[in-house]
Amino acid sequence: MKSFLLSISILLSGIFSVSAQSSIVDALEEAVPYEGIIKVNASYEINQLIGKKNEALLSGEVDYVKTSGYRVQIFSGNEQRTSKAEAFKKESLINDAFSDVPTYVTYKAPYWRVRVGDFRTHEEAFLLMKQIGQDLPSLKKEMYIVKDEVKIPVNP
Repeated sequence: MKSFLLSISILLSGIFSVSAQSSIVDALEEAVPYEGIIKVNASYEINQLIGKKNEALLSGEVDYVKTSGYRVQIFSGNEQRTSKAEAFKKESLINDAFSDVPTYVTYKAPYWRVRVGDFRTHEEAFLLMKQIGQDLPSLKKEMYIVKDEVKIPVNP
């Protein structure tokens, strides 16, 4: 526990002195008497990226960031003759009831899947799943929350 508190205090003292340093790595590696030394092993390219903002986000070239998150899966089927049509039918139901929520129909052999939403937390996905279950009870039986790569808006 003492080493954890010591590490935190070194980190905090380094962060507050970053303005005088060229980067946070330089601040962390600075020798502080009686507090130890932190050595950061990173490539030159990584060190150059630390503390810099993403130019694509600043220029407005992208309006979302892909990250790990959650979606509500409302359908998964592998029946060769009917699953594709059923997936698009269920997507249409969701789009009619929840026009502001993004839907994703995917095919990864042999499954057609329909997933809804882009959420950072499980709780946010759960609230949508609960709402879909209330508004479209026919979908309630198949729904569950899945971890997926989601698109989070930069400027909501």
